[in-house]
Amino acid sequence: MHNNTDDGGLSDGVLLYQSWQSFAKVMAPKVEGGWLLHKLTQNQLLDFFVLFSSAASLLGSAGQGNHSAANGFLDGLAHYRRSMGLPGLSIHWGPISQIGEAAERGADVRFQQQGMGAIAPAQVLESLELLMGSASVEVAVVPLDWSAWQDRVAKWPFLAEWKQTATATAETGKIGFIQQLKEVVKSERREMLMGHVRSQVAEVLGFSSALDVDLTKGFFDSGIDSLTAVVSCGQL
Repeated sequence: MHNNTDDGGLSDGVLLYQSWQSFAKVMAPKVEGGWLLHKLTQNQLLDFFVLFSSAASLLGSAGQGNHSAANGFLDGLAHYRRSMGLPGLSIHWGPISQIGEAAERGADVRFQQQGMGAIAPAQVLESLELLMGSASVEVAVVPLDWSAWQDRVAKWPFLAEWKQTATATAETGKIGFIQQLKEVVKSERREMLMGHVRSQVAEVLGFSSALDVDLTKGFFDSGIDSLTAVVSCGQL
């Protein structure tokens, strides 16, 4: 047997002007519907329990605080069920083309202009088939144009302070180490630099100690791949 939840409405508006009524209207179908399905089936031997969440609860969506909260509940419910040993999968769907409320409101076209592609109905079915056979609890199916999305995210005001702090901290750390490196005698610089690189690699790879990094192995043999190499270079 299986169950899935996918029903809800929208009542968009700036959070400052949202009311509890607008939250209740949007949240009730998913929160109450999802919880009732959970309670009524928790003693049944289900093969799947699929919750249709939204990219709004993963990436946020302007004017849709209530919609994001409703889908955030479904994400939490999937994890709650898994903690009980029950099946649970929450899928953050991006905008779907041709059908559904997003398409009717033209939201799929607006999202594409912002770097988020729309998912064709056939792709929804293909993705659903793959995900239902996986061990995942929470997954996003969102086609993104990363260059356009990065430009958009860079303009988000609430990230400005974090970005400034992170940049300042990173630069301070780099300047501090470089200064230390300059101050030691030349014969000790190689060992000091090696120790620094070793500690950064250990942190990226999740080792408990820098001594766990084998100096006789190359980066890739130690577990560094293309992604973690970028992270390591950023820290160095």
